[in-house]
Amino acid sequence: MSEQTGWQPIATVPRDGTHVLAVVEDPQCGQFHATVYWNVEMEWLETVLGGYTLGWEVTHWAPLPPLPPVIEEKTK
Repeated sequence: MSEQTGWQPIATVPRDGTHVLAVVEDPQCGQFHATVYWNVEMEWLETVLGGYTLGWEVTHWAPLPPLPPVIEEKTK
Protein backbone atom coordinates (compact mmCIF):
# COMPACT_ATOMS: atom_id res chain seq x y z
CA MET A 1 0.00 0.00 0.00
CA SER A 2 1.17 3.55 -0.62
CA GLU A 3 2.32 5.79 2.20
CA GLN A 4 -0.70 8.11 1.93
CA THR A 5 -2.24 9.40 5.13
CA GLY A 6 -5.58 11.02 5.81
CA TRP A 7 -8.86 10.51 3.96
CA GLN A 8 -8.67 9.62 0.27
CA PRO A 9 -11.49 9.36 -2.31
CA ILE A 10 -12.84 5.79 -2.46
CA ALA A 11 -11.88 5.57 -6.14
CA THR A 12 -8.24 5.35 -4.97
CA VAL A 13 -8.77 2.48 -2.47
CA PRO A 14 -6.13 -0.27 -2.78
CA ARG A 15 -7.53 -3.18 -4.79
CA ASP A 16 -5.13 -5.79 -3.43
CA GLY A 17 -7.03 -6.96 -0.34
CA THR A 18 -5.44 -4.45 2.04
CA HIS A 19 -7.70 -3.65 5.01
CA VAL A 20 -8.52 0.06 5.29
CA LEU A 21 -10.77 2.32 7.34
CA ALA A 22 -13.75 3.60 5.32
CA VAL A 23 -16.43 6.26 5.70
CA VAL A 24 -19.79 4.66 4.97
CA GLU A 25 -23.17 6.31 4.41
CA ASP A 26 -26.23 4.14 4.97
CA PRO A 27 -29.81 5.40 4.45
CA GLN A 28 -30.95 3.85 7.75
CA CYS A 29 -27.86 4.19 9.96
CA GLY A 30 -26.36 7.43 8.68
CA GLN A 31 -22.61 7.94 8.47
CA PHE A 32 -20.19 5.58 10.23
CA HIS A 33 -16.72 4.03 9.96
CA ALA A 34 -16.07 0.44 8.90
CA THR A 35 -12.98 -1.60 8.18
CA VAL A 36 -13.21 -2.84 4.59
CA TYR A 37 -11.10 -4.46 1.90
CA TRP A 38 -11.38 -4.94 -1.85
CA ASN A 39 -12.43 -8.52 -2.62
CA VAL A 40 -10.18 -9.24 -5.59
CA GLU A 41 -12.22 -12.25 -6.78
CA MET A 42 -15.63 -10.55 -6.57
CA GLU A 43 -14.39 -7.01 -7.42
CA TRP A 44 -16.28 -5.20 -4.67
CA LEU A 45 -15.68 -3.82 -1.18
CA GLU A 46 -16.41 -6.09 1.78
CA THR A 47 -16.35 -5.52 5.50
CA VAL A 48 -13.76 -7.49 7.43
CA LEU A 49 -16.68 -9.35 9.04
CA GLY A 50 -17.44 -10.90 5.65
CA GLY A 51 -20.38 -8.74 4.59
CA TYR A 52 -20.56 -6.94 1.31
CA THR A 53 -21.22 -3.21 1.21
CA LEU A 54 -24.23 -3.33 -1.13
CA GLY A 55 -26.63 -0.54 -0.19
CA TRP A 56 -23.89 1.46 1.51
CA GLU A 57 -22.25 4.41 -0.12
CA VAL A 58 -18.55 4.13 0.72
CA THR A 59 -17.14 7.59 0.11
CA HIS A 60 -13.60 7.75 1.51
CA TRP A 61 -10.86 5.55 2.91
CA ALA A 62 -7.76 5.96 5.07
CA PRO A 63 -4.92 3.60 5.98
CA LEU A 64 -5.33 1.76 9.25
CA PRO A 65 -2.90 2.87 11.95
CA PRO A 66 -0.15 0.44 12.89
CA LEU A 67 -0.93 -2.06 15.63
CA PRO A 68 0.33 -1.21 19.12
CA PRO A 69 3.44 -3.00 20.35
CA VAL A 70 2.89 -6.36 21.99
CA ILE A 71 3.01 -6.05 25.76
CA GLU A 72 4.37 -9.20 27.31
CA GLU A 73 2.43 -10.36 30.34
CA LYS A 74 4.57 -10.33 33.48
CA THR A 75 4.80 -13.63 35.29
CA LYS A 76 4.29 -13.66 39.02
